[in-house]
Amino acid sequence: MQWRIAVACLSSYFVFQVSTPVLFTYQSPAAAGQMGLSLSIMLAVTAVGGAWVSTKGPRFGTLIARRDFQQLDALFHRALRQSFGVVFLGGLLAWVAVLALKLAGHRLSERILAPAPFAFLVIVLLANHVFDCEAIYLHAHKQDPFIPISLVAGPILGVSTYFLGRFYGAAGIIAGWAILVPLLYLGLGTWIFKRNRREWHRECRNDEYVS
Repeated sequence: MQWRIAVACLSSYFVFQVSTPVLFTYQSPAAAGQMGLSLSIMLAVTAVGGAWVSTKGPRFGTLIARRDFQQLDALFHRALRQSFGVVFLGGLLAWVAVLALKLAGHRLSERILAPAPFAFLVIVLLANHVFDCEAIYLHAHKQDPFIPISLVAGPILGVSTYFLGRFYGAAGIIAGWAILVPLLYLGLGTWIFKRNRREWHRECRNDEYVS
């Protein structure tokens, strides 16, 4: 599990953090600073929202050991809704603040992304947040079927970030994320999540019936 989680973390690095040096190299220090500050704000929001799910990992493991899958799913989905709500609200408030600064002509608005790309950044990180929460649920089963996504998505998004950032700046990078992250993480990730949850729980019930 340790090396699998390490691969996932490395993939996340290429997905988001590479954008800042790319913009610094091919656009300007100002563009890199805007992306860096915007990412820091939203990653902090997702970290706060993620606590609703990550802190329940041990509880998930206990319920899995007891094969109490009904309570497990109820607890997870409740925590996911709460967590998603916190991130959504935090992202919305951050976007409103960005818009207010822009309309007021405040100098701080020059240090952060414009309202439109910032809004898409919020959407991207909401999709990524759901994927992270699903990963916590699956890790509680001592399994990580998301490793193929991490191995594929990291390089794809890294290449996308490089080329779109080089020629189209921060707006290009976020446009690429807005297409690829929901497709690979939210779409494919949720399909894998549902498939494995169904299969694992069915196998456990069959084992219990046989015993």
